[in-house]
Formats: sequence, structure tokens, C-alpha cells
Amino acid sequence: MRVKKRKNFSLRNFFRKTHYYLSNLVLFSIFLFFIVNLANLQIFKFTSSASTSESRASIIKAPRGEIYAVDKDGNLYSIASNEVFYKVYFKNFRNYPKEKLQEFYHQIAKIITPRVSLEEFLDSGQKLLFLGEVDLNKRKELSKLNLDVIWFEQDYRRIYPYKDLIKIVGFVQEKGVYGLESYYDNFLKKVDGLIVDGKIKRVPEKGYDLVTSLDINVQTNVFNFTKEFMKEYDFKEAIVIVMSAKDGSIVAWVEIPSYDPNEYNKVSDFSLFKIKGVEPFEPGSVIKPFLYSLAIENKLITPQAKYEDKGYVFVDGQTISNWDKRKYGVITFQEALNKSLNTGAIYIQNLLGEAKTLEFFEKLGFEESTGVDLFEEVGSLKTLRKPFGRKINFFTASFGQGISVTPIRLISDFLMFAKDGTILRPFIVKEIRSDHIEKFSGAITSKLISQETAKVMNKMLQEVVEDGYGKKARMEKFWVAGKTGTAQVFNKELQRYDDRKIIHTFLGYFPATRPEFAILVILKEPKDNSIISSQTAPKLWKRIAEYLVDYYGILPDKY
Repeated sequence: MRVKKRKNFSLRNFFRKTHYYLSNLVLFSIFLFFIVNLANLQIFKFTSSASTSESRASIIKAPRGEIYAVDKDGNLYSIASNEVFYKVYFKNFRNYPKEKLQEFYHQIAKIITPRVSLEEFLDSGQKLLFLGEVDLNKRKELSKLNLDVIWFEQDYRRIYPYKDLIKIVGFVQEKGVYGLESYYDNFLKKVDGLIVDGKIKRVPEKGYDLVTSLDINVQTNVFNFTKEFMKEYDFKEAIVIVMSAKDGSIVAWVEIPSYDPNEYNKVSDFSLFKIKGVEPFEPGSVIKPFLYSLAIENKLITPQAKYEDKGYVFVDGQTISNWDKRKYGVITFQEALNKSLNTGAIYIQNLLGEAKTLEFFEKLGFEESTGVDLFEEVGSLKTLRKPFGRKINFFTASFGQGISVTPIRLISDFLMFAKDGTILRPFIVKEIRSDHIEKFSGAITSKLISQETAKVMNKMLQEVVEDGYGKKARMEKFWVAGKTGTAQVFNKELQRYDDRKIIHTFLGYFPATRPEFAILVILKEPKDNSIISSQTAPKLWKRIAEYLVDYYGILPDKY
């Protein structure tokens, strides 16, 4: 057995250790004293306007980076900027008699109304009294008094010139909250400066500026069109996204209802802050083209191939009908897509099988983020997996019920029919500007179908608009490829789909032969439940498309 030797104890070792511990204790006490004093001064956050032995440290606020929208000519429009203001403090100098302090206080009160009386402040024993916030003109007035009891701290207030127009910007509290303000917070907010004993110890670093792909004119007009349309048809909520078909950049992103980020503290319904375009929903029939494309890719159907529509399908003890409760007999798959028949989608899903259906939805990224520069949620396919994955779940999934996807994912994936089968990553910020400019552009994230299949689908979707339920989106001089969708909202309390809560969708792109833009229109919960999606969403879509034609001078492709 190995025995450890006992260390020798000596008075020398004792004093050596004692000296070591005492030295460290003193150093720690000095360090702690410095930290406490610095923290105390940072709590007050004042900037000295006169030298004093009591002033040791102050913060120099760094301005937050600005956020810009653009127009078609590349001009910049600030959609989130900074307004300089000054916090005013009253200093309790012990070497002034109370009467003198009262005289100073009275002079100050003529310019800015103090929040408490001087007596309350003096009785509190505090060194600093926060009087309020002033602009530059008021600061100059106060400075002219030439009183060393006044202290100023320069600060910045976030300003949103376009108010409720651009919900995806978000807002700022101590940090960015929601939207771009939150996602890019580490770029927009850099480091505050620090002055210690009158010497600059850290220079303030301005935040980086963001230049978005949002076109201020398109955003404004789409917002106004949508607001008018919602009022006309009495919809509760709307989401409209306009995406460039060339690179995936977001040209407009409208959500109504919205709020004014300048007055976010007045909002009582916190759900207004959420960006619905990155929240999952059940999309309805707008999902059907994806399964059609997979069946065409696997050579299981062609547009002119036929099946027998009986108007319903019986599965797992339940009956699934077409939305219009009608049967059409022997019909082509093109006609089934034109009429948005549930039986056609179910027939195709049955041909594909459960494994291929689930695998394709997974490859489409329904349960993954798109990479758009917003904090996004993801959709769900859990009803297609065990123990939920019954046959009926696959049948309903074929027409967009029981599965969920985010709007931004939906429009990104749908563009593959215009882009030879490739899916682009959507993006909002195209430049980050500091001492240099970092540019961003679209990137291909995946390719799921062949160029040949994409061309077939492109043509089928044009037929939906020309001869099907997408007719309200039909344009005289442009080929439009698109699909309608109607979905019921699942009521968690009732544990069933609610006939009173309906979602109308139209998703399409144009010109279909050389795509420029994709537009997604989602209109939620019309007051009149008898109105069908084909009568609403395509109409708003067309109005937006016609504006884009005029604004950008897009040349016709239909002759």
C-alpha cells in the first residue's frame, strides 16, 4: 500500500499562504469596488456637461443601424431610423444651499416640467433626479442657463416613418423584437462607447444598415389594395407576399391587421406582433399541384389521362366528397385540377402510395425553415406518421387538410414550376452596409422535379387560370399559372373543422412563359361563408399583378 507523505507545517509556510490569500482578497475588493461603482454609474447613464470630481464613467450611446426599402430605380427609403433625444438629469450638489438649488430648479421648470418636487428629491438622498426627455432645441435652451446642476445624456429613439405598413420590420425595446429588428439585432446594434474620468475608453460603434428588397411603392399599393378588398368582402385577416421569380427576393410582404411600431406599447392583443407569413397553416387545395407533379415525374399520369370521378371516396369508415358535392364521371386529370376535385388528388395519392407521398412532402421542406431572414416556425406532417398515419390522413393531405406549411414555404416551393423544378431560398435583406457592403442574392436550395415535369405543370396551371376556377386571375395580355385553395380551420375546442372559419388562397406567377413575379394571397375568415375562394383571392391577385405590370413595365407574353 502506498502511503502519502504528510506535508511539513511551518510558520514560514503559514505566513506565505496568509499573505497570498490576503493579497488576493485586497485585489478582489478593489475589483469589486470598481465594478460596483461602474454599474452604479451605468444605472444612472448620464453624460457630463461639466467637469466634476464625482463623475467617473458615462455611456456614449451608439446609434442603431437603419433599415431601408427601395424603389425600382434603386432609391433608398428609410423604414426604421433613429431620432436623437436627450435625457435630462438634475444633480444634487452638496456644496449648494437648498435655496440656491430651488432657484436653479425653478429656472429649469420653465423649460421642462419635473416629475417630482425638489423637496421630494432632496429628502430621498439620491444624487441624480431624472427630469425627462427633450429634443435638441430644448437641450439648447437648458444649456443656455449655464447651470452645472444639469446633466444630459444623448440617446436614440427608434422611428418607423411608415407606421403600420411594414409589419415584418418589428420594433425595438432594449433589443430588437420580432421581424427584421429581431433577426438582425446583432448587426443593427453594436457597441456603446464608454468614458471614464473624462477619457474615452471605448469608442461607440454605429450599427450596420440593412437594405431590403422590399419595394416601398409595391408594398404601399399592395397594402392599400388588400385593405380595400378586406373591407369589401369583410375578411378578418390577410397575408400577401410578392416574390421575385428571378432570385427569390421579397418585393412586398403585407399582413393585416397590423400595428404601428412607434406605439407598440399601446397594443393590447400581443398576437398582432406575430408574423403570420412564417407561421404554419393548413393550405387546402393549393397543395394539389405538388402531388400532380410527383405523379407526372413518376409517369403515373399525364394531363389527359382519365379516371372515374364518383363525387366521393369512402375510406376508414368515412366519406370524403368533392367540395361542390358533385360527381363528374370519367374526367381527365387536367379537368380535375381545373375544378379542384378532391377525388382527383386522392386518386393520385393512392397511385403514389404513402411512402412516396410522405417522402416528397419531406423533400419539399414542409417541416423545415426556408432560410428566409425572419425567425420562422415550420409546418407539420405528423398526421402522416405512425401512430397517426391512417389511410384517410393521406387522402385528406392530398388536398391540404391535416398537414401544415408556412406561407413563405408554400410560395417558395410553388415557384419550382416556373424555375425548371428548382427551389429558391427566399430573402428580404439584400445588403448589409458597414465600412463595406455585403450583398446577398438568391440561392437554389434543391431540385425535386425534372425540367420536363416542371414544363408540364406550368402548362397545367395556366389551364387552371384560363378554363378552371382560377379564371378571376386571368389577364388579357399575360399567361398566368396558378391555383386556388379553400381550407377550413381546425377548432381545437370542438375537435373538428369549423365551417364558419374558412381560408381563401390563390397562388400564382406571371408571365407564365418567362416568370417575373409570384404572388401569394391568403384571405382568412370572410363574414359570408357562402363565398368561395375562386371568387375572391384570384381577384385581389389580379389587381396586384396588373399594378406590377404598370409599375415595372412588364412586356406581354400572350399574343
